Amino acid sequence: MENKKCRLCGENFIVTDHELQLRNKLSPEFAGKKFPIPSPNDCPDCRLKQRLSYRAGNKFFSRKCDLTGKPIVSMYSPEKTFKVYEHDAWWSDQWDAMQYGRDFDFSRPLYDQLFKLFSDVPHAALLNTNTENSYYTNHGLNLKNCYLVTGVAESEDVMYGYFTIGCKDVLDSASLTNCQYCYEGLTSGDCYLCKYFSNCRNCTECMMVEDCQGCTNCIGCFGLKNKQYYIYNQNVGKESYEKFVRENLTPLTHAKIESIHQKFNEIKIKLPHRHAYLYSCEDCTGDLVFNSKNCIWAFGTTQGEDSAYTFSSSQAINLCDCSFSGGKVGAQYSCNTLSTIGQKFLFSWIHWLGNSSIFTMECHSCTDCFACVGLKNKQYCVFNKQYTKEEYESLAAKILEHMQKTNEWGEFFSPAKSPYAYNESVAQDYFPLEKNEAIAKGFVWSEYEPPKPNTEKIIKTSDLPEDIAQAGQDVISSAIECGVTGRPFIITPNEFAFYKEQGIPLPRKHPEQRHKERMAIRNPIRLWPRKCSSCNKEIMSIYAPDRPEIVYCESCYQKLVI
Repeated sequence: MENKKCRLCGENFIVTDHELQLRNKLSPEFAGKKFPIPSPNDCPDCRLKQRLSYRAGNKFFSRKCDLTGKPIVSMYSPEKTFKVYEHDAWWSDQWDAMQYGRDFDFSRPLYDQLFKLFSDVPHAALLNTNTENSYYTNHGLNLKNCYLVTGVAESEDVMYGYFTIGCKDVLDSASLTNCQYCYEGLTSGDCYLCKYFSNCRNCTECMMVEDCQGCTNCIGCFGLKNKQYYIYNQNVGKESYEKFVRENLTPLTHAKIESIHQKFNEIKIKLPHRHAYLYSCEDCTGDLVFNSKNCIWAFGTTQGEDSAYTFSSSQAINLCDCSFSGGKVGAQYSCNTLSTIGQKFLFSWIHWLGNSSIFTMECHSCTDCFACVGLKNKQYCVFNKQYTKEEYESLAAKILEHMQKTNEWGEFFSPAKSPYAYNESVAQDYFPLEKNEAIAKGFVWSEYEPPKPNTEKIIKTSDLPEDIAQAGQDVISSAIECGVTGRPFIITPNEFAFYKEQGIPLPRKHPEQRHKERMAIRNPIRLWPRKCSSCNKEIMSIYAPDRPEIVYCESCYQKLVI
């Protein structure tokens, strides 16, 4: 175990024996020499912020393809000076990333040379696979009729979504799996016809519920299991429930939603909360961890094992300091956005398929590559230049020895070099900063403002009808002025039809503002030591000790609540 002080925020942190063993296991070997990964100089929070700054947020920009000249949608704003190609052009044979190959210069640091290569090689505007009528999507897989979504897979008719998997007819939601006809959902799964819900499983026709499982026809409830016709955690029966809906929710308006929300918050603060959401786990700490074993400080992890400091990973083994890793991956250190059957990756960003690569960026189906950018189906390459296996091993060893001398070895990419400004990345979603704060911490900030929607009319929120039944088709041809930021936004025809069908009032805030507020109510990606409010046992919780919630360890929660 090592006691260290973060060089970025000044906080003390501990490097556990588990981490030391994991880093030793993940340390690479080239030309018969092992290169131990040194202990980190930054605390887990700061390391995560740096990795998240290398993941595009829920933003889409209009610009031109630098190969075809066509107008395109991109995750990179027009102010970025490197070349950006539309999806089909990037994957075409009209260009070859190997033409940018170069020798390594041992008189300069590796990262200086790697980011020069990055600035020269063209980049894909969006990262999608098999999408139909889903142009405004990024990091999407097998999508149909989706709009303004990021990190969404196996979904249809999803709008304004963030990390929704296997969903259909879902709007304004984040981190949902297998949900249908849902609105404003958060970190939930297998729910149907639910609105304003979070941390729920297998719920149907519920509104404003949290931490509920198997519930039907519940309103304003917290911590219930297999209940029906409950309002504010009280059993009212079918007749009273239906009367409440008629008198208080028909028609549904923003004022009524806020009234229920206030009452709901008054109730849930008096009830016991789980210290963290860990389901079917063994020896795990973190939050939203499912079916995992021996994972410490894991967040959003499914079927993980023997890992530490992971965020948003699935089916992964032996990961340390990794984010957005999924699909039977393993043996990775300090990586971001790697997926599908990949093993032995170090310090890589956007690498799909392949094995055994280090310092790679935006590479696909590549194996045994070192410090490469934009390659496809390659092996034994260094700085986009081809070598034999023996030459590759020898050169990689020499470069790592050079990095040990320049004190670069063991460090993730500099946040100042990210292709996204901090406020364009998901780092801003989970660790929001003001401009001055971000710049002081070494991040980049963007002042770019996208053009306003081209509509003839802008409607103020005060002029919108409270009842969706009174809204006319003119809303679709107009723009609405956000009641918080003043930015105009549009309502799409499919979106309007969803609101009509579900009886949901028209939104009064810009989609980006709604996303910001949604992410702000998520549980933090952090753990604090505190004691169980029931048995006084020491626990690691997502609730800081000064929070007002009543917090139970899992054992007490199961015995006394469920």
